[in-house]
Amino acid sequence: MFGVSNDGVSNQTDFTVKKTDDNVQLKQTDKKVSEPKLTPMELLSNLTPQDSLLNLNFGLPSLNTPLIYPLFDNNVKVEEKNSPEQAADIEKLKKMTPKELKQLGQKDPKAFLKALIPAALESEKLYGVPAEVILAQAAIESGWGKSPIGFNIFGMKGVGPAGSITATTAEYVKGKRIVVKAKFANYHNFYEAVSQHGKLFVAGNAKYANAINQYAKDKSAANFVDNIAKTYATAPTYNKIIKSTINKYDISDMLNEAKTKYSK
Repeated sequence: MFGVSNDGVSNQTDFTVKKTDDNVQLKQTDKKVSEPKLTPMELLSNLTPQDSLLNLNFGLPSLNTPLIYPLFDNNVKVEEKNSPEQAADIEKLKKMTPKELKQLGQKDPKAFLKALIPAALESEKLYGVPAEVILAQAAIESGWGKSPIGFNIFGMKGVGPAGSITATTAEYVKGKRIVVKAKFANYHNFYEAVSQHGKLFVAGNAKYANAINQYAKDKSAANFVDNIAKTYATAPTYNKIIKSTINKYDISDMLNEAKTKYSK
């Protein structure tokens, strides 16, 4: 997982690392940030706290590896890029409550995925993140809708368009599991959560830029997962978890069916 701050200037909750002989402690600090910022968190962040929180710059300034994938143009309305059917499904998703998504996930995982497909396809088109990966991450991070934080199905930290929610989370420091309280971004609906997730993948991390550039060339979600796994996840089998979820639930086939539906 990764934490984020979505607003232009907001309070960002970070952690500094203090080491003793036997323990590793995280001290929470609040500071002002001027741009969206990614900070690894919880089970799925594979960078050590020393590397990820103290030494790396995840800000927006400039990328060593320029993104070749077209980014979102704020002057173009999203609705104009979507078919009427896709736009209608997005409107349904905007109205869906956390309770309703949870019911879908617990009763029928494929129904959970189908509800998010219109937003995932739009996010891929605008930001270059494979829709297969978006759906698999949403399922894993939220426990198939069982444990989202408000509308936050990706576990993104910071302040979102709807403010923030303080919640307890587990993080791994040098293999040790610790529990901390942190601010998580809140959203007005699930569509907004998916959109912000896509935007922050292109917010300035060159390692993610390499993955997005590669996907733009080969359209391989599997290669994309392999490219982000070491940066994105603490779990050594993270890429296998995402790939197995994609394969088990035939996510690629579901997306192809949706693309056919939306192209008519």
